[in-house]
Amino acid sequence: MTSLRALVACFAAVLTLTVCADTLEERFDAPPDSTKPYMYWYWLNNNVSAKGITADLEAMRRAGVGEAFIGHVISDGIPEGTVPILSPSWWQLVEFAVREGERIGVRVGMFNCPGWSQSGGPWITPSRACATSSVPKPASRAERPSTANRPVTPRPSKR
Repeated sequence: MTSLRALVACFAAVLTLTVCADTLEERFDAPPDSTKPYMYWYWLNNNVSAKGITADLEAMRRAGVGEAFIGHVISDGIPEGTVPILSPSWWQLVEFAVREGERIGVRVGMFNCPGWSQSGGPWITPSRACATSSVPKPASRAERPSTANRPVTPRPSKR
């Protein structure tokens, strides 16, 4: 009886490993959408069009991208486009991108504001802009400057 139990246990183990291996291989070949990578999708210097959006999203899908985050960036050396950020035509293209992404199978999201670091905008004055600081030696907790009195940057009003 013991050898029968051992034989059944071995058979069950081999069967389980075989099923798991097949499932793992299938999942590797066709990963679920929840595990596909995302990418930043920069719309440079107001250069965006419906035709370009479709071509980009189709290329992303072929490459296995699951989600793309739109970011608006101005960069030197790139000619200025014809669709200014936040204009009605820009918002129409954002909506088109989301719908086209749904059709093609690539989720579309957005950064929280324009810029390379998503940490600023026209409401940030030079005195409140990002700055570089350095510390000559690691500071102990007691030596660290307090953050209690730092100014809070106001958010732009809703329009």
